[in-house]
Amino acid sequence: MPNLTSNHLLRQGRTRILLLSLAASLSLGGCATNGPVTGSNAGDFGVLGTLAGAGLGYGTAKALGANNNKARNFAVLAAVGGGFAGYQHGKAMDQRQAEEINRRAQEQQMMVERELQLQAQIRYAQVQVQPQPTYQVPQPQPVMQPVAQALEVPIAKYEMVSARGGLTPKAMKSLNYMARTAQQSNADLVVLIPSTEMVYAQAIQGAAPGARIMESREIKNFVLIVQPRNQ
Repeated sequence: MPNLTSNHLLRQGRTRILLLSLAASLSLGGCATNGPVTGSNAGDFGVLGTLAGAGLGYGTAKALGANNNKARNFAVLAAVGGGFAGYQHGKAMDQRQAEEINRRAQEQQMMVERELQLQAQIRYAQVQVQPQPTYQVPQPQPVMQPVAQALEVPIAKYEMVSARGGLTPKAMKSLNYMARTAQQSNADLVVLIPSTEMVYAQAIQGAAPGARIMESREIKNFVLIVQPRNQ
């Protein structure tokens, strides 16, 4: 009796070791995210289940006292069952991974679409904010016609010469205006200066470099003349 009890306990211990080995193998296999051997979890777990079932079946049969033939037959049945169970477990993992991949792909696609929509809205807003170009109708520019007759502007001495002896601002503006008029009209600017005021000829020449300075004994005021060149 003691021997039978010891053999029985030994067989139970072997069975427990095989079961623990199978459980450890399945736990380690469950850590993989895909099938590194066959390319799929279903294939890998099918192979793992077949091997584990065969080993567990054979070991269990031998532990229960079966001979080699019965142990091999039992191992084949256990291998088929273990392979089927492993295949189903791996297939379920493949399905979950495929669903996760599809979900992430859809989220990525949605993010891309939202980004494109946001960029389109920003471009539309920029177009709306940009000031529209204004188109101005070109106005006809006045055309200066050559003067047909002389244009004379008399200027008194107090308007031409300041108390300090220089030209007054009004005289400077008049000289500039008459000089531009002469240039645009293809005419000459002539400045008549009384003989008694010829000391201001240099200042007048500096204010209107193109002017012709002429002395006159018959006048008392300064005279600015825009004279056509054909006269």
